[in-house]
Amino acid sequence: MKKALLLRKAADGLESVLKPVYGMNRPSIGGVDKDISYGPHPLNAMDVYRPGGGGPHPVFVWIHGGGWVTGDKSVSDNACRRFASRGFVVFSLNYRLAPEHRFPEQFRDIDAAMAVVIERAEGFGGDAGRMFIGGDSAGAHLSSWYACALLDGGLRDAAGIAGAMPPGNVRGLILFYGVYDVDGMRGSGFPFSKLFTDAFLGEDAGERIAETASPAFNIPGGYPPCFITAAQSDRLYSQSVDFADTLRAAGVEVETAFFPRAAYPLSNHGYLNFPMLRSSRESIGGAAEFMKNRQ
Repeated sequence: MKKALLLRKAADGLESVLKPVYGMNRPSIGGVDKDISYGPHPLNAMDVYRPGGGGPHPVFVWIHGGGWVTGDKSVSDNACRRFASRGFVVFSLNYRLAPEHRFPEQFRDIDAAMAVVIERAEGFGGDAGRMFIGGDSAGAHLSSWYACALLDGGLRDAAGIAGAMPPGNVRGLILFYGVYDVDGMRGSGFPFSKLFTDAFLGEDAGERIAETASPAFNIPGGYPPCFITAAQSDRLYSQSVDFADTLRAAGVEVETAFFPRAAYPLSNHGYLNFPMLRSSRESIGGAAEFMKNRQ
């Protein structure tokens, strides 16, 4: 636990240095409402990014990454603004972090947040009947697993959630360089991968818990269409490629934006948050088009 907390402190320090970079090229939008509470914990809060013009607009719930241990909704500010500028009401969530809060507590937060999104979407110009869910890295994992649980009562029971979002409201998932086989992450070579997974699942968690926590092993019928993007230079790249293949084999509609190393040499894990990168711009454009085609 101590190592995970030290890693969080180091990551938070790095993010504070990079925030001016994350803030580059921010588009104009209708407005932002900060730190709306959805539960009793200080991290049970979300920001809402409103597009300009009249609604109702489709809703996009965004879940930040950070290895389940670190990260904050503020890091995703630029990306959320770019999605809002394309006509989506974006709800950007914080959630309780590991190791203090382990699987499945994050999903209890997400489910509680979804209930508030449904209740308040109209007041922000959104239509919760046209819902997209997504995130980057650990946020992509949380998004994709929550979508599994909405369609699988056993997973809802495992997480202790009711499933606040009606599955039929979810038009698609937007998944940036995620983790879909949690135990498989340990051998990926991704920095601190064992520390992240141990913090999230618990050091003594067995294969059964890791499998339960992995979207790749729990794809239910009726799973929503997915937009999946990742860069080849990322040590987690194979997770996205394999998950796309698994979904297609299950009959799920999938679009991908994969960035080969030779053509995108600067693109690695986290490229979404660097708006000067072509992969960042192209992936957001592709994701927005994917969503507009499924409103």
